[in-house]
Amino acid sequence: GAVVGLAQREHDVRVARRQRSRAFTGRDRCVEGRELAQAGAAKPRDLGQVGTLRLGDLQVRKRLRRAPERHQGLGGGGAVLDTAKGIHLFYENPDMPLEDALVPYGLPALGRLAKLAAVPTTSGTGSETTSAAVFTERETNRKYLMLSDELVPHYAILDADLTDSLPARITAHTGMDALTHALEASVSTAANAAVRSIGMSSALDILENLGLSVSEGAETEAGRRAREICHFAAATAGVSITNSCAGLAHGFDQPGPWFGLPHGQVCGMLLPYTTAFAGPQPSYMTLASRLGYRSGTEAGIFGEFVKHLWDFTREAGIPAGFQAAGIDEGEYMAKLDDFAELAAGAIATKLSPRIPDKAEAVRLLEDAYYGRPPSVG
Repeated sequence: GAVVGLAQREHDVRVARRQRSRAFTGRDRCVEGRELAQAGAAKPRDLGQVGTLRLGDLQVRKRLRRAPERHQGLGGGGAVLDTAKGIHLFYENPDMPLEDALVPYGLPALGRLAKLAAVPTTSGTGSETTSAAVFTERETNRKYLMLSDELVPHYAILDADLTDSLPARITAHTGMDALTHALEASVSTAANAAVRSIGMSSALDILENLGLSVSEGAETEAGRRAREICHFAAATAGVSITNSCAGLAHGFDQPGPWFGLPHGQVCGMLLPYTTAFAGPQPSYMTLASRLGYRSGTEAGIFGEFVKHLWDFTREAGIPAGFQAAGIDEGEYMAKLDDFAELAAGAIATKLSPRIPDKAEAVRLLEDAYYGRPPSVG
């Protein structure tokens, strides 16, 4: 199970519920962003990109190896936390070739020299509880994945106050990423009963609270409460996905990095289409019932669930498709076959309950470009 699995790996999740005085900062024991910027990056905001950070460069490795020992604490969004995982890896293994770091589940044990504390300031990727770190090569816009249980941070410090200043647009994008994690984990062929339970619970929390989190933010008590629920749901969605796998929306997120679109926005655009394609899976039907859709045939109830997702993403400000997001039709269609081929071959696609062939992938990506409402059945 998800929680048992984390305990077996001796990764403690320590929660500081809106208590700043108790939150671990690790400021005197962390690798500062400016240090890395001086070592290999032009700007601190570029640290989440392999092509800029150049984790394989000797200069960066030497700088990391000279950092104080014991703890490394970094706070930020998903890109920052993923970068922290890479920092931790090369801090303890300065001579590891970058190619070796990209071998799934092939990393050495971490924690000999430092413990990693992850402090998320967005409510989306769940990187504070996942075994993955995603990087984008600047020159090619290609994504690279580090995958290992050793990458799960030793401590996750969850304080929803840190999201108070998060703009509505980013709140929506990150929330869609978390919702996609929760839904995809709950139907993955790699999921077990515990994962399905955690995933559905996380999804329901987000479906019930993200709208208020986006519209009211931290301006009202109801908005702050909604943000807190979404913040914890993103972390538990991370637990569910790291104990199973992502799904179709992640497998089909090939246009995102190519066109420089936010990952969470792309997840939100694709989720109604990939859910409709997957069909009436038991977890989807359970969620539909809990959302109030109980009357009629299975196909009818499932159709209402897909429409709920479609309306939910529109209300959160997510564009109806890539065309509405401003992507040029000619440029998109010129890459369509490539996107479809990559999507059909992605591991997240292969562990989904229904696997599309290339022709089906092309049709799905076409519908997602034009923003055609997804059909069921």
